[in-house]
Amino acid sequence: GVMDGRALTADEVRKLADLESREVLLAKMAGALLASLSGAVRLFNEPLAKTARLAGALQDKAAQDPSVIGGAGTAATDLVEAVVQAEESAPEADTSADVADSATSETSDTTA
Repeated sequence: GVMDGRALTADEVRKLADLESREVLLAKMAGALLASLSGAVRLFNEPLAKTARLAGALQDKAAQDPSVIGGAGTAATDLVEAVVQAEESAPEADTSADVADSATSETSDTTA
């Protein structure tokens, strides 16, 4: 036999005869490509799936014991107390700023 203008030996002809058809080779190549792409998809999808599973487990646990999420309610009350204290101290800061502004304007009037 001759291929690409070159004479083939008997061994080369047998190798070509044993070779699978073009369609089979293309199907095998497509399967290998699909397998590697599927592996990449699983690799990128796993962190999101793990987060979803953990959130579901936390939701189930919180349904049984609500203190799991709220820290037995202590964190929320501490936050409310901190906001109330901040609001109570805020007007004092405003009045001290007003006093400082009026003192500054009086000294500038006397020097002029």
